[in-house]
Amino acid sequence: MRNAIGKNTAVKTELEAYSAHIKVVDMDVTNETSVKEAIDCILAETGKIDI
Repeated sequence: MRNAIGKNTAVKTELEAYSAHIKVVDMDVTNETSVKEAIDCILAETGKIDI
């Protein structure tokens, strides 16, 4: 989600409150570096990505 900490904070909070299995990370899908950083963040925390 772009701007997960900023204008989309309320949406992030609502999604994460819905389920302990939801993890929202800041990511701009138009920016390859941002996507790689998001993937690395998720893998470091969970060891896998489940979509």
